[in-house]
Formats: sequence, C-alpha cells, structure tokens
Amino acid sequence: MFLILNFALQYEIITKYNKKIILIFAIIFFITIYITIIFKPITIIMRNTIDNNSFEFINNILNLLILVSIIILFYLSIIKKITNLEKFSDENKKNTDDPMNTALVLTTCVNAKKNFMTKSFSEDVEKEIENDLKERVNLYKNVIDKYLERTNLTIHVIESSGSNALGEIYKDNSRVKYYTFKLDNPYFFYNIYNESTTAYEAYSILNAYENFNLSKYSKVLKITGRYFVPNIKDIINSLKEEADIYVQNTVYHDSLSQRCEIIGMKSYLCPGLMVSVIKKREIMERFLYDLYYEHEENQNPPYIAQRIDLIKLEEPVKRGGDGQTIEEL
Repeated sequence: MFLILNFALQYEIITKYNKKIILIFAIIFFITIYITIIFKPITIIMRNTIDNNSFEFINNILNLLILVSIIILFYLSIIKKITNLEKFSDENKKNTDDPMNTALVLTTCVNAKKNFMTKSFSEDVEKEIENDLKERVNLYKNVIDKYLERTNLTIHVIESSGSNALGEIYKDNSRVKYYTFKLDNPYFFYNIYNESTTAYEAYSILNAYENFNLSKYSKVLKITGRYFVPNIKDIINSLKEEADIYVQNTVYHDSLSQRCEIIGMKSYLCPGLMVSVIKKREIMERFLYDLYYEHEENQNPPYIAQRIDLIKLEEPVKRGGDGQTIEEL
C-alpha cells in the first residue's frame, strides 16, 4: 500500500482518474489491519463477559462503528491530502485584485543567449548584442504598454534572463508585477538535466506561480511576451469552468503537437503540470497535446481542454528562435 502511494507521489501521477483507486487500496488496507489487530481482541474479551445473544448484537454494532470511524478518519487525515497533491490553492477562492479571477502572465527573455554571434556573423559582436537587447526591450515594452492601455488587467511579467531592464521601466506601475531570475545551467530540482527551451519556459511559469502568488487566482493564462492579443478580455471571459486546460486554436495532428504561445490552465494544476513537463523531458507542444487529445499512443488523456478561437494579431510578429513571421495564434 505505502509503496503504491510513494510511487504515485514521486512521479506525480495522481490525477482525477486514479484517486478512486488509491482510496480503494487504502480502505482494503485498513480493513485488513482492523480484522487482524482490533477485531479479534475485542471478540475475545466480549465472549468472556456477556451472554451469546447480547454478544452477537453488541459485537456487530460496535465493530461496524469502529470500522466506519477508521475509514472516515483515514480519509479526512491522509487520503484527502494525497489526492489533492497538486491543489496548491482553493480553486473556489475568489481573488480580490482582479474581477476576472485569471492571472495574465507574460514570459520575456531580454538578454537571450547569443552564442551564434561570432566574428563570421558580425564585425562588432558586442554592438550587435547590445542592439538586440534594445530591440527586445522595446518589443516587450510595446506589448506591455498595449495591455496596460487597452485593458484593466494586472500584468505579471516573468523575465528569465536575469535582466531588470523592464522592471526599471515599470517599477512605479502598480498594475505590472515583475520578477526576474536567471538559470545558469540546465539542471532542475538539483538532478534533472533538461536543456530544452520547453524546460526553461516551464520553469519560468513555475517561478511566476511562486513569486506572484498565482494560487489566489482561479486560472492562469500564459502568453509569450512578444505577442499582444487584442481580444484578451473576450478570451478570458470565454474560459469555461468545465475545462482543465485552455489551448490555442492552432494544432498539428500529423505531428501530435499543440502550439503553445498561449497556455491556460486551472491555477491548482499549474505547478504539477510544469514540473511534469520538465521531468518527462518532452517538448511543450507534444506534452500539451497528450494532456487532452486521444490518439493511438495516448488512449486515456487525463484532462479536458477548451480550444480558444483563432486570434488575429494586429501586426505580424517575428517568432523567437526561427524568426518565422506569425500573423495569427
């Protein structure tokens, strides 16, 4: 029993599908303990003190009460905590800061690694890097300003390169929450090696969740910081409570991948999902796809997804990494 629980906890595989299995195992385990340790001693004592008719009646009632009490106490004290492993907050708790009760998180990377910038690429590498940094700051500032001007949302900006350039710009703006960190090596949680951009993105979302206290929100909606979504308020208002995760419109079924410039989820699911994607060493696009889409290699997807309507950007945006021009999400 305890080996099973330990395995489930270690690999974070407790979902809405196996909570009942864990509870059933726990009940069987405690019934066995009850019969071997409690039931027999009580029976022996009662047989020696009262007559047979009274013994049968009292024995049945007493044992039933003890058994029910053990099951209830065990469920309240242990099982409820275990099955809520990924529930870091009360999902029904209304956030007092934001009437939409959805945290808007923008991921940014001002001072990106530019290992490709060598003498063969540019005659003045340092100046090229400096120009790139300024371009990125201006790009992100332009997007943040639009969210500030055209919505009343609080903007949570998580910066993954250690730069404080954007933090200085918005330090006096109460609607911009800013946190910067820098991950110098691809080792996560002390022993998990993962050098993919997916791992860095997931770790950024984890940092945002912790440092912005996003557990107070019902939902978390992450948008890559270079994209301004003009109908963001309509999108947030359209998010249904029945869904566990919220995915953008573009999906590639042939490659089993879900585009992830926008990722939404119930707040209490956020830490568990982001830790899982780092541990599994999968790319985010495939990880998200398998969370909700049933296919030959994924017969029982664990979550219900809501697909966001296609988003038309106001102006084309060059995607980070491959430089592809994006006009819709």
